[in-house]
Amino acid sequence: MFLKIQLWGFLLAMAKLGNAQSASVSGCIAGNVTLKFEPVIDPNRNVSSYTWNKDIGPSRDPSFAKYEGQTNRFQTFMDEINGRIFHSPANPTDLNFTNLRLSDAAKYTLVVRYEEFTGDSPEFIVIFSVKDICFDETKNDRKCTITTCFTGENGNLTTPYNSTSVNGFKEVEVCDKSKTGNYSCCNADRKCETRMLSLPVEDVKGSTTKLEDKGGSGNVSNLSIGLQKTWKLLIAALMLTLFVCQSLIGCD
Repeated sequence: MFLKIQLWGFLLAMAKLGNAQSASVSGCIAGNVTLKFEPVIDPNRNVSSYTWNKDIGPSRDPSFAKYEGQTNRFQTFMDEINGRIFHSPANPTDLNFTNLRLSDAAKYTLVVRYEEFTGDSPEFIVIFSVKDICFDETKNDRKCTITTCFTGENGNLTTPYNSTSVNGFKEVEVCDKSKTGNYSCCNADRKCETRMLSLPVEDVKGSTTKLEDKGGSGNVSNLSIGLQKTWKLLIAALMLTLFVCQSLIGCD
């Protein structure tokens, strides 16, 4: 009996840990990003609502946004995000941010609630970070190398041939050899990031973290997905062991 209790306790603990899904996403200040939440939703049950919470510290209401599919109603509960957040019913678990601010960085938790209040509510956590200065991923367009300098307000972009102010972000194009060289993207605090830009036929060097698209749709870690599958396999194996133990030899 003691062995049986131990096995079931271990299985419950592993199942709970395996359901703790999460991902990490990064974006650039003044850019855009899509936070993709990927909870495991039971296809045989009807979803009542999707609720997002933002971790803003103890003793503070974390309610961030809510979407009700039946009424197609999307609500936000924090003033600082108004006008900068968009939601599409076609992708009910996603949140789209624009004109990112440093204050947008936080841990966001999506809780999915079913119409029938039975069992656990699926959850998914996104750890979101916002860089205060960065270049976007470098792209090639025919004979030009293209990137974007993100600084936020009162920034500055220094190029091999001039210096210009940046209010949020500024696109950079290198289309002839005279414009190749070091480009420095600086914010209002004079913190800078420098990248070597050249024509597409040459190597482009730099220390910038790559983002998927303009404004940083984010670098999402898939580690949690792999870990989740591993936990499920482990739990299944342990349940099979317990079943054999009970059926053939007993686990008393």
